[in-house]
Amino acid sequence: MYRDEKTLNGNAPDEYILSRLSQISKGESKTVFDFGAGQGRNTIPVAQKGHIVHAIEINHDGLCDINNNAHNKSVKNNVKTVHQNILDSFELTTKDDFAYMSHISQHFNKEELEQVLSNVHNVLKNGGEFVFDALVRTRKNYKKYDKLPHCLTSGYALEDPEDYGSASFKREDIRPVAK
Repeated sequence: MYRDEKTLNGNAPDEYILSRLSQISKGESKTVFDFGAGQGRNTIPVAQKGHIVHAIEINHDGLCDINNNAHNKSVKNNVKTVHQNILDSFELTTKDDFAYMSHISQHFNKEELEQVLSNVHNVLKNGGEFVFDALVRTRKNYKKYDKLPHCLTSGYALEDPEDYGSASFKREDIRPVAK
């Protein structure tokens, strides 16, 4: 899909992530971890703000796009790519100040999300901050896909099937996982 649609998750960065990072950094460079970086929709703008970004992505084409864009936008020294599945356990030799995950939580069931959040915990400094969002789609948006996302076929859909979001978790399911 990355090869066919270069703007798979949109062109614009997530403004909330940029805003929140700006609030906590107060103009100082921070180390940032981008979980599921895709093609760098957020990675490159965060690096352009002077932050060091560790971008983890399973898809080689996405990482190539990130590295090419980092070079073209003169931020290649601020971007460190990691070719890995975010479900696999890992730890870095250093810890980051800030981490985010944008528009990918819909691909995980509850147990998988627990593993991802455990990995987030392993890369964050004490007192670090993690922001994760979910792209909310309505039922009609799924017509363009061959099948429903994994989370919607694993028993985690909201009670009203006409009104589910992409994460498809109830609030009471997420709180214990996040803690």
